[in-house]
Amino acid sequence: MTNILDNLISTFKLNLAKTLNYDSSEQNIEFESAIRIYLNKPQVVNKWLAGSVSIEPVNFKTDLDFSSFSIEYREFLSKNNKIFNNVKYIIFSNFSQHGLVLICPIETNLNTDTSKHASISFAHMLHFNKSEKIMELFVENIEITDEKYSLQVKWLSDNLMPKIQNWSRNVCQTDDFDCAKLSTLCLYPNMVNDYSKLYQELKDIYWQKFSKNWTQLTNTNPEKFIHEDVSIACYFILAWKFLNIYPKNFIDVGCGNGLLVHILNDQGYSGYGVDMRKRKIWDSFPKTTNLFEATIDPKSDFFDDYDCIIGNHSDELSPWLPYLACKVSNKVGNKCHVMLIPCCLFDFNSKFELKQKNESRYDTYLNYLEKIFTNFGLKVYKDKLRIPSTRNVCLIGIMNDVNNKNIDEIVNSLQSKSRASNFVARDLEQEKLKSSRNCTKNVDGELKIFILEKVLDLLLSEDNFVDKYDGTKWNAGRSCELNEIVSLFEKEQFAKIKSECGGIKTLLKNFHQLFVCEGNTVRIRNQKLDQNSNKIKKKDRPIFAKTKPCLFFTYHPNGCILTENECLFLHEIK
Repeated sequence: MTNILDNLISTFKLNLAKTLNYDSSEQNIEFESAIRIYLNKPQVVNKWLAGSVSIEPVNFKTDLDFSSFSIEYREFLSKNNKIFNNVKYIIFSNFSQHGLVLICPIETNLNTDTSKHASISFAHMLHFNKSEKIMELFVENIEITDEKYSLQVKWLSDNLMPKIQNWSRNVCQTDDFDCAKLSTLCLYPNMVNDYSKLYQELKDIYWQKFSKNWTQLTNTNPEKFIHEDVSIACYFILAWKFLNIYPKNFIDVGCGNGLLVHILNDQGYSGYGVDMRKRKIWDSFPKTTNLFEATIDPKSDFFDDYDCIIGNHSDELSPWLPYLACKVSNKVGNKCHVMLIPCCLFDFNSKFELKQKNESRYDTYLNYLEKIFTNFGLKVYKDKLRIPSTRNVCLIGIMNDVNNKNIDEIVNSLQSKSRASNFVARDLEQEKLKSSRNCTKNVDGELKIFILEKVLDLLLSEDNFVDKYDGTKWNAGRSCELNEIVSLFEKEQFAKIKSECGGIKTLLKNFHQLFVCEGNTVRIRNQKLDQNSNKIKKKDRPIFAKTKPCLFFTYHPNGCILTENECLFLHEIK
């Protein structure tokens, strides 16, 4: 073992940069699984990366015998190719005998002054010593070091190593965790790379075009909604190309703000959107963007001029989309495909209430929709999108042949166990009277911050200091009754909270990162104490990228009680 390690250090000119100790009592340290997460999902620790993909082998000359090592070739993909270049690596690993992985850039001229890379540009090795419970980091000794090299070494030491250590403690052998497979954008092998390039192109166009007036026109967050629709459009374009589907005319059922329709139209795809309520932003789109205000009853209404149906949060129409595809196919004689991103859970007639054991209700619903697709003769592809939403699965239904099907009979067989008897389309006039709010019940941004700050100030009105990680004091505040919180707001404000949030208690529960609701009492969450109480539940959880900001870091006068590595949320202010 020592000879192998010494030979690698000598051949690749490696220096020991850092060691990280495990507790001597720790068992079942999954070093290999942790490394697999980094190699296959580097974006979870490096925000400048979009992912990684396997690449074709290349010639790599070395005098060392690597016959006992696994060798793979991967390319780490930059999220923004205008700023950073991709980096290709050859990766040597032997976990069972030697407990190490060596990651070498294939190109040798990466450390020039002009080159910019989102990932490490020199050889580095991670070694886990099982007997001493120590993880070691070795880095290539570069003769002429600069600030870029020093920063990369610091990132490996301060960011990557603690992540590897944390993952190795939390990923269990019994977990059904396929590290070798990307969980998102896996429709075809090189999709992550294609997606990154196209997404950057589309974002540069449409963010600049709409972000300035977005909030004024939609009263929603442009960061979420523009990026989400750009991402979905990007995915659809790549999926259609890969599946050899080029819609002559699509229909977006429940098109909402209409941006997705506009982007697809602008990129050369003919189609239109239908929604039960016209949005203010519709008037800002050019006349070439076709958006119509209407409700759809799948049994009665009929559109026969489309060959692809898009359902992005199409709510109660989601299970009916395969029915509509077969309906138009039966009449026109052309294939019709379905692109569905389901959000709110509905069966054919009412709310979807089923939940299978050992899976979430959303997973049960996805399986239910897949069964519907299959029953209508559609071949199903399922993939995860890279969008700022937890409901991020796309079901693609491909119609391979045109056969007249008795679609009403298929629906009747599928809905035989449903409690409601008939689909009821929404009344257009009634929908116009309702206030605009999305299906996740997002409240107006300014109102949310107003409520958060008001309640936080009330709970911090009494001092109850505890120690922070850096020795400074952190105010845990006091608890108070709900009726005391209600008294903070004027009658009109409270009415708005009631109408848009479902009540003050519901809203505070949605701010569970900050507050704990115990009966009718509310207090500030002490993440040190409350985190420990959930330790068993979190033990075997897979590791995910941090995407949401830490509200304590942003709004609490003493910041977050946890370090950035301990906290589950981002310690940064955008």
